[in-house]
Amino acid sequence: MGVPQGDPLSMLLFCLVIDPVLAALEAKGYHIIAYADDIIIVHDYSLASADVIRECQELVSKYGLKVNEAKCHSLDPNSCPPETIPTITFMGAQFTKDRPISLAAKLTETLLGCLNIIKQAPLTLHQ
Repeated sequence: MGVPQGDPLSMLLFCLVIDPVLAALEAKGYHIIAYADDIIIVHDYSLASADVIRECQELVSKYGLKVNEAKCHSLDPNSCPPETIPTITFMGAQFTKDRPISLAAKLTETLLGCLNIIKQAPLTLHQ
């Protein structure tokens, strides 16, 4: 039993379930960046990424959910050799272990592009 993927109710139900999970992670000191079902958990390097994933799995299992570990990525230099640390793309922005999280430049560029399209549109005052 469930809600079909893509159904508007699907995201609402997911948000209702994931909200207490994210709150519990924040209460433990993690920083969370979430959009829909894409979630970044920022943690101190003193914690192993595998332990953080295991902790998340324990939390979401209380709601009948599972963490897809194949989709989990880490920038933790302790989990792999430095030359193999991946670049993670989230919402069109690339993150590395050395690059701070900021979407400002990308968002500003997109906004200016949209405003330029609107300026050039052949609209009249009545439209």
